[in-house]
Amino acid sequence: MDINTQQKVFLVHWTYSAEEWKKFRRWGYFRRGIWKHFAWRLLRLKMKHIPEISITTYKVWIGDRVRPFRDDQRRLRRVNIRDTGRFNIMEITYERANSASRRLPVIYVPIPKGKLREAIEVHEALSSYAW
Repeated sequence: MDINTQQKVFLVHWTYSAEEWKKFRRWGYFRRGIWKHFAWRLLRLKMKHIPEISITTYKVWIGDRVRPFRDDQRRLRRVNIRDTGRFNIMEITYERANSASRRLPVIYVPIPKGKLREAIEVHEALSSYAW
């Protein structure tokens, strides 16, 4: 199988309830700091639709946004599954080539309720590609 075909093979495709997505967005704002939390509280951005997330061995699609983590410019470092208290989250950490930054980029993917077993399978599949 060539690389282009491998990039199109989905490991998982998840959809979320409105409540699950709201918890994830709120967690993201709290994680970034108090000012982001206040902005969230003031704006209360209403989502017109809840994005679906798809994961391959190379990229994560969050709605229409593509977040690559494994290609010529990026190397997958590790994949973790964490319990935040209210929901589980998958952290995909990668390293950019030619980057002097000490801080590694992380893609956060919420795990839908009842999909933890699938998330563990994705974790095992991706961990085999980690450096």
